[in-house]
Amino acid sequence: MGPISKSCILVGGYSQPPKETAANFTYNILSCQLLVNKQTHCIVRSHFNTISSLTSDFLNDMLTGVNFDEPLDGICDEIQAHLHLAITNSVIHALRNAQERYKQIEMPL
Repeated sequence: MGPISKSCILVGGYSQPPKETAANFTYNILSCQLLVNKQTHCIVRSHFNTISSLTSDFLNDMLTGVNFDEPLDGICDEIQAHLHLAITNSVIHALRNAQERYKQIEMPL
C-alpha cells in the first residue's frame, strides 16, 4: 500500500441531478468521491462526475482541507454562493450523502 491509501479513506456519495440537464442525460446519477485523511478527517482530494472537468476541479479546490467530521453547513453555503449551475443542489446532496456514509465507517488506524 502507498502512503495515500494507508493514511486516507475513499468515500463516495450520489444524488439525482435535475431532469433536463446534461448531467442527467449523460450520467443519470451525480456522484462524488472524496479522499479523506483518517487522522485529521480533512478532505485531501475530491472528484465529481460532472460534464466539465472545470466544475470538478473547482469543487476539488473548494473542498480540499474541509473537515469532513464537522457539519457541512459552512461549505454548503460557500458552494451555493460560488457554484451557479443547475446541478448545485445535487452537488450538495451528494456531498451530504457521502458524509452520512463516512460517519458509518469504523475508522481503521
